[in-house]
Amino acid sequence: MPISITRAYGSLVVSAASAGALWLDGEKLCDVPAGASANLGNIEAGERNLEMRYADGEPETKTVTVTGGQSSTVSFTWQKDGSRAMLSTVPASKPNSLVDAVYIPGGTFLMGSLDDAYATPHNVNLSSFWMAKTEVTQELYESVMGTDPSYFTGDSSRPVEQVSWYDAVAFCNALSQKEGLSPVYTITGTKVKADFGKNGWRLPTEAEWEYAARGGSQAASHNVKFAGSASLDDVAWYKDNSEKETHPVGSKTPNELGLYDMNGNVWEWCWDWYGSYPWVFFNLFQGGTQTDPKGPVSGMYRVIRGGSWYDDGDSCTVSYRKSSTPDGGYNDIGFRVVCSQ
Repeated sequence: MPISITRAYGSLVVSAASAGALWLDGEKLCDVPAGASANLGNIEAGERNLEMRYADGEPETKTVTVTGGQSSTVSFTWQKDGSRAMLSTVPASKPNSLVDAVYIPGGTFLMGSLDDAYATPHNVNLSSFWMAKTEVTQELYESVMGTDPSYFTGDSSRPVEQVSWYDAVAFCNALSQKEGLSPVYTITGTKVKADFGKNGWRLPTEAEWEYAARGGSQAASHNVKFAGSASLDDVAWYKDNSEKETHPVGSKTPNELGLYDMNGNVWEWCWDWYGSYPWVFFNLFQGGTQTDPKGPVSGMYRVIRGGSWYDDGDSCTVSYRKSSTPDGGYNDIGFRVVCSQ
């Protein structure tokens, strides 16, 4: 009687912080751009040896057990700039500040989504920065500005909302002055100029926001839909669970960087004018990378990110983009702050 041998196959999602060549069991599979990932299907079940070979660094090796019918995630984290070592020397939170912020080491990632014609995927390299763990609360906003414009009141730990983009940049300057920092913005009526060399608080650029939501350059979840989990209910207050209102910040699970509510609760203002990303497919495959992009030089609408208590799951992903008029203040839009130093 013939012997029948049945083989099981699984899949792997392999991400890389730096560009390199991916090898499986001694055979080269493909080149992986910095911040991108490779989706490998039909991998025979069992223990497999993976190796990422870099042009300017020692190879990084991983051993993974592939299970039939299942997908496993592997993350290669080596970076030439030594940001992993840098992270260990930086305080866990920004000292002497009203803002509970975390340090986010810079790196390169693949920004955008193939599902959005206005969000062409492209490589972005970012400098390090600090980001608030939570959206600005009503308590913090009132302590700085002397008023709380929010619609949902009764708990000052809820995110502030009904703030326009102009209100947000004014808050950033006021907070900077309160803490003895140099304000980033020069505000003349509705004209706002930014000096990103200043050490004060500011709004994140759209690239900084998405990089942080995805977990930074070291995260294994670069390609998940939501910030820190494959399940939106774990990390966000949104249409299906919010009961049509905001909730206290930090009451859901944070992502890998310790950032809360990057999805849901309230949309978050970003610095950038809204516009299509550059058409960079050619540059991407040629190794082209944008460095610290700050969006179009002009426009009609400013970017908001992350979704809100009012929105469904499709609007609460790490890559979903939306915009709003900068002078509008709505009960589903708030913000969080960052600083460069």
